[in-house]
Amino acid sequence: MKMWRAAILLGVAGDLGACETRESTLEIEAYKRPCKVRDLALCFIARTEGDSVFQTFFEPIAGFDFRWGERTTLRLEQRVNQGLVEVDRTWQLLDVLDTVPSEPGDRFSYPIPVAEQDGVFALTLDADGAGGSLLDGRAFTCASPEVCDDLAPVLSDRRGILSVTFAFADPLDAPLIAVGASFR
Repeated sequence: MKMWRAAILLGVAGDLGACETRESTLEIEAYKRPCKVRDLALCFIARTEGDSVFQTFFEPIAGFDFRWGERTTLRLEQRVNQGLVEVDRTWQLLDVLDTVPSEPGDRFSYPIPVAEQDGVFALTLDADGAGGSLLDGRAFTCASPEVCDDLAPVLSDRRGILSVTFAFADPLDAPLIAVGASFR
């Protein structure tokens, strides 16, 4: 009987170290969006090869240096470590297959949960009210004073979801331009 239990325990211990690797291709959008992993963060927007819809990609990619304004196609290795309770996934960049820069003026939507998440906000306005920054420090300006004027009361109310439309500037590493906002 004791040998049988030892064999089961050895089998369980063997499963703890089980690791599977596979390669995949992932297309990363030219911008990020707020998401909740453990804390409020900015996540990639991505789709796998063959998918038509971009979705939130919550995990970091080791070796990948994201650049705002560049849609990038990556060849990745995914490691899956199967434990008894949790599955641990890691992603490693193997190769950058393609990079397509956005055009100045290209727009994207940035939905923001306005409520405070552990003292962190997905967007902040500068004291002068002419712009601000996203969660990762990415700066933005407002296309007009009215756009920033529309943001201020919604951010101070701290309820609902604010969706800001941003446009890429020229050059792409210049601050983003907030061109509109809606609240729900």
